[in-house]
Amino acid sequence: MFLLLLAIGDYVYDYEHEMFRSLFATGLSSTAKAFEIATNMLVVISNEQRKLIHKEKVMKSENLESVARKLVAAGKGILAADESSGTIEKRLKSISVPSTEENRRAYREVLFTTNGAGEFISGVILFDETIRQKTRDGRTFVEALEQQGIIAGIKVDKGAKPMANFPGEKVTEGLDGLRERLAEYRQLGARFTKWRAVIGIGDKIPTRRCIETNAELLARYAALSQEADLVPSVISTSPCKRWKSFSMLCSSTASYWKRCCLNRTWCFPEKIARSKPRCRKWP
Repeated sequence: MFLLLLAIGDYVYDYEHEMFRSLFATGLSSTAKAFEIATNMLVVISNEQRKLIHKEKVMKSENLESVARKLVAAGKGILAADESSGTIEKRLKSISVPSTEENRRAYREVLFTTNGAGEFISGVILFDETIRQKTRDGRTFVEALEQQGIIAGIKVDKGAKPMANFPGEKVTEGLDGLRERLAEYRQLGARFTKWRAVIGIGDKIPTRRCIETNAELLARYAALSQEADLVPSVISTSPCKRWKSFSMLCSSTASYWKRCCLNRTWCFPEKIARSKPRCRKWP
């Protein structure tokens, strides 16, 4: 019996102590009983190890650069399904559907299991709640997306807040505790992250201070993401009242991109998925 335990010792992991406790609890009075316990434990260990091996293969087969290239593949786009609880509640309320966890899960399952979605979508940005949910048949949403060749991502910023002493400008928050959250999301299957900077366009804005502040936050976020084996996506959005502001948006976007992502002290540009600047009409 102890020979068997020694032989499987490398694969026992956290189950090792439980197995020994079970065996000694029997007092080894019954060899058949001890063997039955060991066999049951081996089945559990085998299943757990199979999951670990699958995760290791996925992690080793794709590096950050290859993931970044897949995200920006020609003819495909990234689906933003990272609505906060408040946002998705408004959308469901508009069609008289209660915003329960089950309704939110069902809505997202329809999106993620659509046949042929992988032909047009390279990645999907998930919300904290979404990355933990499953389909009706027991698959995690990450697994359902992977089976269609779609890469799962996760929103990690905490939203844009007013920048103190700079009227009309915002700064994105979310660095506190980010390293720990990234490690958890990577374990849940995420392969890229999202952080959105909101750059106001208007009379005398954006200011240099706003651009530099958001640039540093973006760079630190990107570096932490790469450290956690996740591809950071850099997204810029601007509330534009007039479409002529688009050229100003492009100029400010280029400015903070140069300041944060070409500084290799923080991160590696070739391992970042950049989005085109977006001009968002706000009332």
